[in-house]
Amino acid sequence: MAKEISDSASLMGSCYGTIWVVPGYNFKGKSLVDLVEYIAVQLSAFPSNEVGEEDDNAEMEQQEQVVDVEQEIKKKLDLMKYAKLEQMKAAKPEKKKSGKPEPKAAVKVDRTDAPGAGKDPYFLVVLDDITDEKTILAALSDLLHRLVRFVKFLITRSGSNIGIGNEGNGDIIQTDDRKSYEVDIMSYVDSSDLLRNRVRREVYGATGFERLFAAIGKSSSGHARVINMIVEALNRVKDSELDSAVEEAASIIESADICSLRQHAYEMLPSTLSKCCWHCRYLFVPHDSVTACDKSIHYNELITHWLLEGYFDHHDHIEKAYEDAHRTLMELKDRGFLRERECNYVYMESDALGVTDHRRDGLSGACLGVASVLRDRTWAGLGRVIQTDGMVKAGHGKWSEMSTLLIDGARFRREAPETFFKQLKVLVILNPMFKKLSSPLSKLMELQILVLRGCRLLESIDEIHGLVNLLVLEISGACLLKEIRDDLFEPMKDLRSLNLSEVGIKWLPSSVLNRSELRWLILRKCPNLERLCNPYLLKKKEEAKQEVLLLAKLEVLDFSGSESFQSIQVKTLNPLQKLQILNLSKTKIGRLPFFHNLGELTRLLLSDCASLARLPTLRPLTKLEILVLSGTKSLKEVQDDPQETKTKFRVLDLTGSAVNKLPSNINGLSHFSLSDCACLLKLPSTQNLKGLKELDLSDAYMLEGFEDVSFGHLISLRQLILSNTKITALPSLPEHSELRFLSLKNCKWLSELQSLSKLQKLEVLDLSGCSELVIASNDFFQGMSHLKTIDLSGTQIKSLLPDCFPISLRQLIIRNCPNLKVHSWKDLPNLEVLNLHGSKSLSNILGFLCCMSKLRILNLSEIKFEELPLLSDLTNLSELSLRDCSCKVLKLDALKKLELLDLSGTKVDSLPTLNTFGNLRQLLLRDCA
Repeated sequence: MAKEISDSASLMGSCYGTIWVVPGYNFKGKSLVDLVEYIAVQLSAFPSNEVGEEDDNAEMEQQEQVVDVEQEIKKKLDLMKYAKLEQMKAAKPEKKKSGKPEPKAAVKVDRTDAPGAGKDPYFLVVLDDITDEKTILAALSDLLHRLVRFVKFLITRSGSNIGIGNEGNGDIIQTDDRKSYEVDIMSYVDSSDLLRNRVRREVYGATGFERLFAAIGKSSSGHARVINMIVEALNRVKDSELDSAVEEAASIIESADICSLRQHAYEMLPSTLSKCCWHCRYLFVPHDSVTACDKSIHYNELITHWLLEGYFDHHDHIEKAYEDAHRTLMELKDRGFLRERECNYVYMESDALGVTDHRRDGLSGACLGVASVLRDRTWAGLGRVIQTDGMVKAGHGKWSEMSTLLIDGARFRREAPETFFKQLKVLVILNPMFKKLSSPLSKLMELQILVLRGCRLLESIDEIHGLVNLLVLEISGACLLKEIRDDLFEPMKDLRSLNLSEVGIKWLPSSVLNRSELRWLILRKCPNLERLCNPYLLKKKEEAKQEVLLLAKLEVLDFSGSESFQSIQVKTLNPLQKLQILNLSKTKIGRLPFFHNLGELTRLLLSDCASLARLPTLRPLTKLEILVLSGTKSLKEVQDDPQETKTKFRVLDLTGSAVNKLPSNINGLSHFSLSDCACLLKLPSTQNLKGLKELDLSDAYMLEGFEDVSFGHLISLRQLILSNTKITALPSLPEHSELRFLSLKNCKWLSELQSLSKLQKLEVLDLSGCSELVIASNDFFQGMSHLKTIDLSGTQIKSLLPDCFPISLRQLIIRNCPNLKVHSWKDLPNLEVLNLHGSKSLSNILGFLCCMSKLRILNLSEIKFEELPLLSDLTNLSELSLRDCSCKVLKLDALKKLELLDLSGTKVDSLPTLNTFGNLRQLLLRDCA
């Protein structure tokens, strides 16, 4: 909005120039040099000898520099003002001469400022989403007084009035006389129109779009930015998944509040995009006295944050990683999560900040957690970084003044560290090619962040002992580094994050275990790590009755993938009272310490801990949200306190565990997985799990039934998976069910299933392999207007009504149903996949094929046709299988999009030339007559 007002003021008003105050820029205490440079950058008003200058002998004295830059700014402003005056002089005569209407402004502006209205032109300062305007006005007062005569201020805030400050002469900065204009929130009609105009054609035509259209108009309450997030997410969904995505979004809006919709926008992000977006959420989220709108950084600095965290480590070179990260940033902007200010600064949309992180590992998937560990510390950041010549760097141009450097190991070898690293605060070397740190690196006393990632040759790190100002340290991939001296980290009093992943040590040096400021300790995939500390040290500490773990501020402790790790050695984790995430996945841990006083722990991740036989009571974990015990094959019980209800407990994953007794205090669960639990015979009551959304019992092959006769209480259930179990009946489901996905695949003991017509929102139904299943009524699928996929393969189904399937159907799979007889089927215009392989009695109903123009995959194998149905209208087919149809095949010339053609066992006299099938990748002609 501020941008539109500014543009309109320039177009329709007397404004001849604009500067923007960027949120996050701290004006308090800034020197005159800083303020002058801040304005000069925006106006591109540097003296010619200043642009790109790197000559050490060309330094100007500070005062001379200020004078020169001020003069350049003054010249630039005079030229801009002159151009505006000429425009204003020409405005009236031109209008009278042409008789044409004035160009239309994007927003309404004060018409008393229009060209020719008799007022002098003014300079505009925009304070967009700024809260501390007094500090900024005071800082700019003297400087602007020298540079310009008339100034106006535009002050905007999200959720409040928009104010335009005064225009004056002499003492130009006033705060009492201002005009305020209120911009109303969007109406229902405006919200709906915005949605309709922003979506691509395929989204507009998707099933359920009108439902989404109506739901957003009623529920978004004028949140145009949330609408934009939804639209841009849907615009990127694959066409084959679009209907489901639109229906899902519509359903969430209808049944929940706007917060759930924001959450869903995050969940629609691809993996890397999701990591980067969540990093922004942690980086920009308000804390202390800082508000969300006051936090922004240069886009290059944000990209460097992502590179620091290893989100783009799959690239071999920094240039490729940077390019990929830049594309990610642009997509996050397009999707509406990030917004751009002037000067290439970005900040996070406020609607994206108030979202809870529901990911299993949270931010702990990052390498360093810089966005988290440095939040409560005054830190200058990474600076104005640029990417060039195999590096990402920040500084004033001269090597000796460089403050941040990311560099490939090969490039690093060609440089001379002693000449240009003196002022470094951040140093990242990717794939370094040295066995030990060079002497100059060990003397970087200003260094705050040091990352040595992929250290395949590194054997010693003793040289870092003197880097006393380190806040963040990563030395990863150093499998040849077998020992670290005990006192190495002792001088690093303020160390916040330590990553020693893939290092070859057997235990941690004692100086790590008493870092009182440490927040993150990452020890992933350490091949030789067996225990937390030296057994001799442990014995001494115990004899002296001293604590071993003096990590009072530790928030993340991650041993995942350290397959030799067996013991934490201490009896209790009581000292780690700030711990939020404990990850011991894929370790040999056999017994865990007691969880005394771990009231902040939200995630306990213990997947694939095959040796874990006992879990301490979870009673102290009052904030536990996610407990992952998948693959704990020796664990038979999860202890709990029936008197203590964990209201925040959302995810319990017991996949592949030996658990046969479940906790009873898990009322808040939304995701519950008991897949592959071989010892589970009967599912205990779920009466208290009214918020459950996903229940997975697949491959629990001993499961025979349920304690609950009815699942009517599971009103939020969206996904129910009972594949490969011994159940004989399905509990009744809620009348107004939210169920989208139901799988009963290979439930061979399931003999009867009542009508599922009440499942009006069901999208996927898989009954394949239910070899004893008899469907009780012919209205079995009636009312399922959102059904996209049906799989009835291998069932005893004998008849289906002609109109039994909804027109929404995309995939129909009825393989190997020899007894199924249907005289005709109603047209299914949206069908994309039809697989009737082996359903031999369906040979007489295929006349309806000609109406399915969207069909992409057709499998009619082993059906004995007297005559093959006409296929020439199915021009979108990419896969066609007629294996063992034993009929004559003719007229395939129209199927130009075919990628797979299987004519094995058919009567083929000839085929079109291969030029006809330009996309063909696989052609099968075995046993053709």
